[in-house]
Parts: sequence; structure tokens; C-alpha cells
Amino acid sequence: MEDGQEENFLKAALGAMAASLLGACLPQVRSIEEEHLKEQQSQEIPYSPPKTPETKPRVIREKISEGVFIEFSESERMSNGNKDIEVKIIFSEAKKGGNFFDKFRTEVGAQESLIKRYFSGIEGDINVFQDNEGFKISFRCNFYKSLLNLHQTKSSNVIDKDTWKDVSKRILSWYENNPPNRISIEEFKKILRQIIEKLKESLKDEISNDDYINFFFNNLDPELLISLSLREILPNPKSDEEYLYNFNLILFNIFLNVAGTQFIEGIPALYDNLVSFGPFQFTSLPVKDIVNSYSVYFNEEKFKKEMKTIFKREIEFVNDIKYLDNGMHYIWFIINAFKIFMGVLMSLNNDEQKGNFVNLLSNKENFVKFVALSHFSPKTALKIVMNSLQGDSIDWESLNKSKLDFEKLAYDYITDIYKYYSLILR
Repeated sequence: MEDGQEENFLKAALGAMAASLLGACLPQVRSIEEEHLKEQQSQEIPYSPPKTPETKPRVIREKISEGVFIEFSESERMSNGNKDIEVKIIFSEAKKGGNFFDKFRTEVGAQESLIKRYFSGIEGDINVFQDNEGFKISFRCNFYKSLLNLHQTKSSNVIDKDTWKDVSKRILSWYENNPPNRISIEEFKKILRQIIEKLKESLKDEISNDDYINFFFNNLDPELLISLSLREILPNPKSDEEYLYNFNLILFNIFLNVAGTQFIEGIPALYDNLVSFGPFQFTSLPVKDIVNSYSVYFNEEKFKKEMKTIFKREIEFVNDIKYLDNGMHYIWFIINAFKIFMGVLMSLNNDEQKGNFVNLLSNKENFVKFVALSHFSPKTALKIVMNSLQGDSIDWESLNKSKLDFEKLAYDYITDIYKYYSLILR
């Protein structure tokens, strides 16, 4: 065999031996790699998708008076009435917050307190703390339980139990199963302003341009309606309790923002044995006159059309206290006040007297007190106006000096309402 041929033969033999050895070892190498891979996989953390960061519920803060705010969760604001909801009140001044808390704690703890009944749905403790934002009071309250407590108390002393049973069942059932209209006092004013304007637009064509009628509607404002409500549903401040006006205004803001307008509209008159409830504590006594005035002064088609623009649904005028609810409370009040205003005008003998009457009411304090007294006692309102026509002012003090206790009560009533009115306008 020549040298070149021998070299090629050796190369081929060595190649065959190497292939044979590699073939024998390959299964073992693969086996080791597979075991290593399994071991790695067993130690790996199972895959899970990335977590979305948790978002805290949006908190809404509303100013309710100078240096006083209310805070609540937006999601809770949408809940039904029969659910406890957090109430947080923030005072920029610790002294003002401390005074409010002392009064609130006293009232909630008092046996026969009206405030205790309004907040009987409080769950757990009332918490007080202070931080860099100010003095804070917080608690959770189920206002359905509060409303239920009020209605059960009313049931025990009302004369017409059947009618009250129907009224109470309707109010409580709705509030329990629906989210009440929780709004700020500024939003509430807007709604009341719309009701006043749309009622004016609903007047019959033949009287819609009457100067006296325009005077009445142009001077009526939301602050007056709210002032009446404050005086009707909250404890009456005494002469030495001036701070109670602001205290009551804070409570009213809590009702609006956290309990909702339907809570206010469902509050019964506890110390009246008639069927009476709502922001103006209406009874059935003025209903006939209100219904009659509606038919005399207002166009039904226009009324339905205008009210739909506010409430976004068909509104039928209610002619029975059994069905009085929501916006109809304010509509009834305005029509009742308007009826008395027109009644005074029609009782006057000539244009000079009518002009004097309107001039007297051009003073805002006189207008507010006249409307308030018309709600309290229409006869007394007519009497004091007739006695003042020859002068340039209305002698409201004559009520306070009267020998009749009823007229002294009337004086306190209209004085309180004007104080609330001035406070709301600040």
C-alpha cells in the first residue's frame, strides 16, 4: 500500500470510530439536558398577568359654609337609601369644629332630641380628629333607618292613620330601594330657581304679562324656600342660641349631600297630629285652595311641558296630599304663596293701594317676612299688610308686642326665617 493510500485509510478508520462513540454517548447527553431543563422549570415562578393598580374611590368635597366642608365617597353617593354612608365634616377652625361637635354630641345623646331621631341610623362611633387640614368629625349613618324611626314616631300620634300609612309606605319603600338625589346646596338652588321660573312660564297667557304677577315671581328666590325649610324641619333657635342658625344650616347641608332631597321631602311633622310632612310640613288644610289656584292661574299643558324640562319626565299636578312628593312640595309652596299674594291684591280697593302694597314688598326683608307669614298664618299676613298700607314700612314689631301668643309665635317664626335667609346669602 502506498504512503498516500495508507494515510487516507487511517483517516477513514478514525472517523468511523469517532462517529460510533458519539452515537453511543448522545442519548446519555440528551437525557442529562432534559433532566436539567425539568429541574429549571420546576423552580420557575408560575406566570401571572400584571396586576392593575388599585384605585381609591373618588372623594367629593363640598363647601357648606365659610370654613366648613363636607366630604364623601362618589361611589357611596350613588347607593340606595338603605345603606350606611360615611359623613365627614371638616372645619378649618378648630374652635368652630369643637363647638359644633359638642352641640352635635349633646343632641344625638339627648333622649327626646329631634336631632337624635334624624341621626338614629348612625352605625358605630362618632370619630373626632385633627390634622393639617383642620378639625374633622366623621361617622357612618343609614338614613333609611333614621327616616323609618321618624315615620314610626309619627304613626303613634297621627289621627288619620290610614292615610298616613299609605303616605309612609310610599315614601319609605322608594327611599329604601332607590338612590336618593344627593346634591350640594348650590345644585339644589339651581333646581329651585328652575321651578320658580318654569312656574312663571306656566301661567295662563292672559295674565302672564301682569306687572304685579311678574313682581312676585321676580322677587321669589331659592334662598327663601330653603330658609322656610330650615325653620320647618329643624329645632327652633332660642334668643340666646344664635349659633344654632349656622348649626342647623350645616345639618341641612348634610341632609342634602348625604341623605338626599327625598329624605328632606319625607320628614314628618312629629308634633302635629295631622298628616303632615316634607320641607314645608304641609297638611291637607290648604290643599283645596292650592288646587283651585292652580286651575285659575296656570295652564295645564304649559305646566307639563315646562316641568318636563326640569325633571326629564312627565309631571302631573298632584291634588291630594297622599301623593305629594319630590318637586311637587316646592310647586305647592310657590302656588300657595302666590295665591295669598294675589288674594291681598284683590282685597285692595284701588290701584293706589295696590301700588303701596307692592312698594312695601319691594324691600327684600318685607317680602321675605310676608311670604313666611303667609305660610304660617295667611290671616295674620293680610291683617298686618292692611294696617301698614298708609305708611312706608310694615310694623313687624307689632306682632311681638301683641297680647296674643299666636302673633308672638308668628313674630319668632318670620324673624328666624329672615335670619336664615341672611345667613344663606353670605
